[in-house]
Amino acid sequence: MIQKFRGFVFFLAISCILAACFAYFGNELLNEQTLIPASAGPQSQTDESEYDMNFDLEQKLVEKKTVKGYVIETYREYEIYKDAKGQVLKSVPTANYNYLRYKSKE
Repeated sequence: MIQKFRGFVFFLAISCILAACFAYFGNELLNEQTLIPASAGPQSQTDESEYDMNFDLEQKLVEKKTVKGYVIETYREYEIYKDAKGQVLKSVPTANYNYLRYKSKE
């Protein structure tokens, strides 16, 4: 009987300590002010060349390897910016990857 009472008191004490910690640190985190860098404000003059560019997404082969009889091809998505004449101005890699796996013929 005494052991059950001691276990209950121990559980109650730990619960109170955890509740106090959550209340204190939770309040501290909510009151914390984050620093957001101030921008220069909206641009009043936009670069007109941005409007002349065409935007396309392309998949480019990044890696090709053979693992346990399978060929695994890794493709990465790129944003391709072109001018009005179709010339590539810049190619920006995105975080999107696609994987193609197929049985090797060898």
